[in-house]
Amino acid sequence: MSAYIFFVVLILSTFSINGEVLDLEFLIAESIRMSESVRAEDLRREKTAYERKSTAMKFFPKTSVELKMLDLSYYPEPQPMMVDVGPVIDVLDETINESSPIPIDFPETIPPVEVPIEMPSHQRQLELMLVQPVTNLWEIYQGYKAKDLLHEIQKLKVTLKKEEILRTVTAYYYTYNMAGEVLELLKETESQLDRYKRTAKSFIDSGMSDRRPLLKIKVEQASVAAEKEKYFGLKAVIKSAIALMIERDETTFEIKSEKPLFVKLNTSPGELVARQTEQRPEYKLLVKSDGIRDRLDKMSLQPLIPQVAFTLGFRKNWDYTYIDPEGVFFIGGVLSWDFGFSAAGNYFNTRAVKVESIATKLDNIKLQKDMQLQARKLHSEIAVLEKTIELNERQIEAAEESLRIEEAKFEKQMTTETELLNSSLMLRKAKTEKISNLYKHSIAVIELSSITGIPLDFLTQ
Repeated sequence: MSAYIFFVVLILSTFSINGEVLDLEFLIAESIRMSESVRAEDLRREKTAYERKSTAMKFFPKTSVELKMLDLSYYPEPQPMMVDVGPVIDVLDETINESSPIPIDFPETIPPVEVPIEMPSHQRQLELMLVQPVTNLWEIYQGYKAKDLLHEIQKLKVTLKKEEILRTVTAYYYTYNMAGEVLELLKETESQLDRYKRTAKSFIDSGMSDRRPLLKIKVEQASVAAEKEKYFGLKAVIKSAIALMIERDETTFEIKSEKPLFVKLNTSPGELVARQTEQRPEYKLLVKSDGIRDRLDKMSLQPLIPQVAFTLGFRKNWDYTYIDPEGVFFIGGVLSWDFGFSAAGNYFNTRAVKVESIATKLDNIKLQKDMQLQARKLHSEIAVLEKTIELNERQIEAAEESLRIEEAKFEKQMTTETELLNSSLMLRKAKTEKISNLYKHSIAVIELSSITGIPLDFLTQ
């Protein structure tokens, strides 16, 4: 029973120490899912979608409702209107006395008559208005297309951010495994040095050698121990970085041990550049950026064009007067056009927008050239790595043969410990370089595929 409990405890403790083993695909997906920068870019994409819809609403008539409920006070109070009735009396005098057999005497002068003015004490009005822009529709259309392009750009930025995380996680993942493979090599070296150490001690014990070979071997063992600590530290730092990206406790998971698959590039620099102009997200982004500038150029012309709008409305007045009737229905059009100094200002603004567009397009051309150079440079670096890996294989072959010979000589005391350790060091160096270059090659190929948008299958087919 106690043995069974011990076995269960051992299994649980092992699981708690090692945790879940995570592969590259999962780490990339989880890092993207948990990334604050991706979520921020996605929210900006959502914002551009709302802005595009907001611009689309401008195609439709602008409707407004205004309700007034005002208590009116007049300062000073309106005075009665004085009406001069003298001309009326003269007309009556002429008309009546001409037709009347009995003359009527009208006064020669009559003082003005006071006519009180009744003003409403409240203002209660309801006004409904509809305004449909006509010439502005062209500007609105250009603005809508610009917002549509901006939305597409933001979607590309989300993709670029995800690709950036993919490259970062891939570099972490392969560097972590590279460090692990180098540590395995160093363990083999430690076993090798232990074997040399035992041989050196046997020589000392038999009186065939002094302590110098043993001391040199111990120095080399200390050097290997220091190198191991460096790679242990590298693995710890990388695991902490990955844990932060996937938002997990680093003690709850392990990173899968995976060796890179060495597949050479089968794409020329010319093919690479040609393909990336069609597939690289940054290229698409620059093309859409140029499209936005074209739309802005056209929008800048709108202030120079007369503005025409159609208007329709109705006003209801509950406190109507003789000069302000109870209801008014109105329909018609509005024409406005800025001219003079304001028109000159609009013209100069149009020129400024045009110049800025030309400058932006020139910058985009420079960026396109930089991207071509970047792809060619990375392609060249990968080609050099491929040749270097082939060189490492030849170096390992030569170093293994040299070490085999030196070990045989050392067993017979036909060579010095210095030659033996040098041969061991050369072999370890060649193997370490090959391991490093293999991982660098995998990272570089994935990076090339990521930045250019070209699938791995096409690059290595």
